[in-house]
Amino acid sequence: MAGEMRQEWTWRDMFRSVGMAFSFSRLLVGFFGLALMAAADGLLAWAGYEVTQAGYDVAGTEVASPWLVWMGTELFWYLRLIVVAYLFFGTCVAISYGVKGELLDGEGARAGESINFALRKIGAVFWTPV
Repeated sequence: MAGEMRQEWTWRDMFRSVGMAFSFSRLLVGFFGLALMAAADGLLAWAGYEVTQAGYDVAGTEVASPWLVWMGTELFWYLRLIVVAYLFFGTCVAISYGVKGELLDGEGARAGESINFALRKIGAVFWTPV
């Protein structure tokens, strides 16, 4: 029954929550997520710059249609925002999986287990905002 699984939160748990937030596995998952976000953002920024510069020759005169400039700036900016947001959601899912395990079972998931869970649930994470 749902009443049997109910958790009570008291003021003493405030100190326990600091330990849960700064556990090594959650910090490792968060660092991995930040590194993945930075790498994806850097690659997409580089690709957008290359697309923007494809419309110009060595002297700097425009040799192609201006839609390349639009695609390099607008389209890749939105693509960067979407990719970083979904990587952020995936990182949050992995961290919250470890916290949920610690709250319910008393022992949280390790970093590998949390990342594996987030990768298995990537479909649900992807379709939730859509």
